[in-house]
Amino acid sequence: MQDIARKLANLITPEADGRSPLSKALSMQSIAKNWDEFDAARTRQEAEAAIKDQVQTHQDAAKYMRERAADAKAQGDTRAAEIHTEAARAHKEAAAATKLASHADPVSTAQARRLSAKAFEAERKSDDEVFGKSLAKADQTQTFIPPKGVQEEAARAVAWIKDGKAGDGMTAVGRKRASDLAAGRPISLDTIHRMNQFLNSHKSDESAEGWEPGEDGYPSAGRVAFAAWGGDPAISWVNSIIESAEKADSNSFTPPKGVQEEAQRAVEWIKDGHAGQGFTAVGRGRAGDLAAGKPQSLDIIKRMASYLARHEVDKKGQGWNPGEDGYPSAGRVAWAAWGGDPAVSWTSGILDSIKD
Repeated sequence: MQDIARKLANLITPEADGRSPLSKALSMQSIAKNWDEFDAARTRQEAEAAIKDQVQTHQDAAKYMRERAADAKAQGDTRAAEIHTEAARAHKEAAAATKLASHADPVSTAQARRLSAKAFEAERKSDDEVFGKSLAKADQTQTFIPPKGVQEEAARAVAWIKDGKAGDGMTAVGRKRASDLAAGRPISLDTIHRMNQFLNSHKSDESAEGWEPGEDGYPSAGRVAFAAWGGDPAISWVNSIIESAEKADSNSFTPPKGVQEEAQRAVEWIKDGHAGQGFTAVGRGRAGDLAAGKPQSLDIIKRMASYLARHEVDKKGQGWNPGEDGYPSAGRVAWAAWGGDPAVSWTSGILDSIKD
């Protein structure tokens, strides 16, 4: 993962001319600009120069896509590798077709334009896979290793259960909880909350007979169950985790009205079939969350800012503005799905305040 992060950092770090390798090779601005220059060319030499630039754009993009695929494959992410490989293939096909384009051959030129558009959509999907993998990663369940005291208390419960001290009321859930804690297996935050609920509701059981060593019936079924959930050592442990989680939740940010409205616009466009075939589940999820006003973590805010910065150039594409052919374009829908212009100022403000 560090290798991927380093290579991505190299791709998005501006060079001497103020643009990153990624923005040079993988942007709709380059593709659109080259075709605009081709259309505006008054001489064969000018047209050929535009075509040459366009071919180079696709070839460079294909190279970066192959590097992404190699990184994904090295990490064992077969699905991502396939997505990046498909993008590389699309750019390669577009480069080959573009070589045949000329003012004298409108059929070949139309084919080249079609494959350029296809390559860009494949590239957008690749972008989302790399930069916007977010939902899966951001929503991935965090886990916690039981400390030594909790493991020892649970091991005590396991031994008592084997000795038949648990009683008929001991559930399979309790037995598994004891086993998992005793073995030091990672525990999810959801389970931490359940442990907290159980321990707090059964803490009062310690006043019952058989709770303490030396008392008749020790260990009682209640004492065994309490130990199975980590006992007293687990109370302080789960409380500290829950407090930390609640503190982390306070670092979430609710989308303002403008961002929600822009995302809602995307949701409607998606329903109407304007998103295009390359639109990913990540984009759909982001649009839905922002439209619903769901709080976004700082990690998501950073990803939004990154996505919007990289796709600002898409505004030059056809179908971006009302009244243009193809409005709303797939790029316009994706832009809205990530909050659009209102989200640019919103995320920038948040990140600037953190820097301060």
